[in-house]
Parts: sequence; structure tokens; C-alpha cells
Amino acid sequence: MLSLLLIAALSGPRVAVAASAQDPVTAIAAQYTQAGHPAPVLTAGSTGKFYQQISAGAPFDLLFAADNTYTARLQGTRRAYARGRLALWAPKGGLDVTKGWAALRAPGLRHVAIANPALAPYGVAAEAALRKAGLYELIGPKLVLGESAAQATQFVQAGG
Repeated sequence: MLSLLLIAALSGPRVAVAASAQDPVTAIAAQYTQAGHPAPVLTAGSTGKFYQQISAGAPFDLLFAADNTYTARLQGTRRAYARGRLALWAPKGGLDVTKGWAALRAPGLRHVAIANPALAPYGVAAEAALRKAGLYELIGPKLVLGESAAQATQFVQAGG
């Protein structure tokens, strides 16, 4: 479950945004600014890195986290704002993801990008899903780890 940590309500809030929530939060920030409020300063990245930074005193006013395990360890008010889902995705003309897990057994498959499980909740979820499907041993050597779900998506878009 995704959650929000409200640390303080200040003008021109400094907002840490899990990369997986960057697009919707950017749209919300634009509406917030159009309504006459000070423009928030958005910083996108991995929830795990933000947790480390906030724990060390980083001056964020809000954290849009990719799950509630990190926000539960921080002081402040928490509220769930969305539910995330894993998706298997490939660019057009690439892997046939309509085959589901079977697509990951394709002989020509060279790389599989996921968020780094040490930094990003979606990486933890992706690894767990691969293990549950019995594919982790097969896919493990092909894994390319992004700092966040958004970076993993960029890796796939770039190809290779």
C-alpha cells in the first residue's frame, strides 16, 4: 500500500516523491499552484533513499512513498493515497507480455529491469513475484536494477 507522510505544513513545501508517483503528484502540484498556493519543490527518487535522507534530517515537508513500511518508521502523520500494482511491460515489437510469466521464459530474453529491492518497494515486490512464479533463478542473471521503478522503465525504453 502506498502512503503519505505529512511532516509539516509549510509554504512552498519541499516534497519527496517516489518515482512511481511522480506523474500524478506533478499534476496535483500544478493544480495546487494554480489555486494560488506557493509552488511545491518536487524531488523524485526511490522511497528507500528518501527514508534514509529524512532519517538523517533532510528538510522534506511531504513524502509520497511507494509503500507504507518506510513511512511507518518515520515520525509524522501517515495516510494511504493509492494502491500500486506490478506490471509486466515491454516496448512495442518487443517481448509478448500478453503471455504473462511465460514471456519471461523466451529464449531471446537478454535483460529484465526492475527497481532495486534494496531501495525501492516495487523492487521488493518484483523480486517476490518472480520468486513466487518460480522464475527468479532463471531471471536473476538477467536482472538490471534501477534506483526506482521509473528508472527501470527508462532502462527498458532505452533498450539493450
